[in-house]
Amino acid sequence: FFCAAVERLVFRLKGIKGSIKDYMQLGMLTSLGNYFTYAALNYVSYTIRVLFKAAKVVPVMIVSALYVGKKYTPAEYANVMILVASIALFSYGDAAAKDLGVKFDIRGIGLLTLGVICDALVTNFEEKRLFGEKKTTPNEVMLITSLVSSIYIGIGLVISGLAGPSIAFLKANPAILGQALIACSAGYASLAITLQIIKSFGSVT
Repeated sequence: FFCAAVERLVFRLKGIKGSIKDYMQLGMLTSLGNYFTYAALNYVSYTIRVLFKAAKVVPVMIVSALYVGKKYTPAEYANVMILVASIALFSYGDAAAKDLGVKFDIRGIGLLTLGVICDALVTNFEEKRLFGEKKTTPNEVMLITSLVSSIYIGIGLVISGLAGPSIAFLKANPAILGQALIACSAGYASLAITLQIIKSFGSVT
């Protein structure tokens, strides 16, 4: 949110074209996607998480065909099937190595699946609703979505009772705030490029 607000001030960007309902839906999907994929780390290795995130194109194509109405060639579907097979084999490798100390639990796969489905809904909603119908800018999408997502996450922390421990942890480790700022700035730059690609070329490129 901070990075998007700074960009908005520097480049004097004005106006909000998306509705509150749009951003409440998008913020919820974004928050759930992050929650599911990070919660999965309790059950699977980080490598599996990265692999699933990289394979997000699979649910993105499915949702794009059903929601946006896009058509794909047999070659593109074949590429997706190869990707799915690769993920299955890699996951099987981690499962087979479970006795050797590699973290693997089927619940993690379920959470990762839910996470990438949420991500697929997010990218297609941005493409069709916000960029296609509302003609919004990437900056607006990042600004409002991050604000709404932060509110959702804050509410979740309070309800779960984790708000207090989280604040205490930050007080005990203030250096993390600087590291988080660097990570968020890099993430913002990456997301800005991703959203521009979605706006210009679509959710599947």
